[in-house]
Amino acid sequence: MSGMLSVTKSSDYTYCFLPVVLTQPVEEIEGDGSGGLGDDQLLKNCKRYFSSTLNLPKSDGEKAQLVQQIRTDARANGATEAQLATLSDEAILNIHTSTSCEITALTIPCPANGNIAVSM
Repeated sequence: MSGMLSVTKSSDYTYCFLPVVLTQPVEEIEGDGSGGLGDDQLLKNCKRYFSSTLNLPKSDGEKAQLVQQIRTDARANGATEAQLATLSDEAILNIHTSTSCEITALTIPCPANGNIAVSM
């Protein structure tokens, strides 16, 4: 069709990895976005990384101590005994260890910026 702009979509991307530990080096990493938003590898990589940085208790005694501390902190922040009673120790540990990540667009690809997207 005459007069239409053809844009080639690339699913590959590059991102800057800033580790939690300041003594570790910053890395530039190539990614494959072929999974699209439904199977976002960057998001999976981020969740896996942040999950691995958690200092989780190993023994049952350490887990019980952590749950007790979380319950104490929750009470200090206004949680009621009735609210806390609805959560099992396992549920509290699951909530404590869950990770979530969000990717936010800083720029969207358009002709003015050479069709390059920047996200954070």
